[in-house]
Amino acid sequence: MPQHTIKHQPTFSLLEVQVAPNEVLIAEAGAMVARAAHVEMQVKLNAGRNPGFFGKLKALLIALIRKVIGGETFFVNHFYSPQGGWVWLAPAMSGGIQHIPLQGQTMLFSTGAYLASAGEVDLKMRFGGLRALLAKEGAFFIECSGQGDLWVNSYGAI
Repeated sequence: MPQHTIKHQPTFSLLEVQVAPNEVLIAEAGAMVARAAHVEMQVKLNAGRNPGFFGKLKALLIALIRKVIGGETFFVNHFYSPQGGWVWLAPAMSGGIQHIPLQGQTMLFSTGAYLASAGEVDLKMRFGGLRALLAKEGAFFIECSGQGDLWVNSYGAI
């Protein structure tokens, strides 16, 4: 689990993450405030790890669907460093940040709530159904599952 500190709660929060050597931190595009000079950043599609040409084509389609239907970003940032380092992240919304250690469970969040993750966290779009539409919660949710650390945010305090 990466060491982290959440500052300036409950509004205008800032997440400081210490990335361990060779560990990868995945963050929403546009969330980075600052990073250590030796921490590398790689931009990737907001989709699973699919090898081969058809796997990459599938990843492109998934990222496009997430962008058009779910309101998520098309790309995410991957931060890593052989010797470790720090990354500061801030959400687009002026609200709080919550750390959730995932241990195999599945959780649903409204679109736009995802900020960052580390470990084997899988993100998918999930249709909310007619009830969610009628309740004005949106047609789609973000489904997070797996093992690792997850940071989410909201408009206002969590």
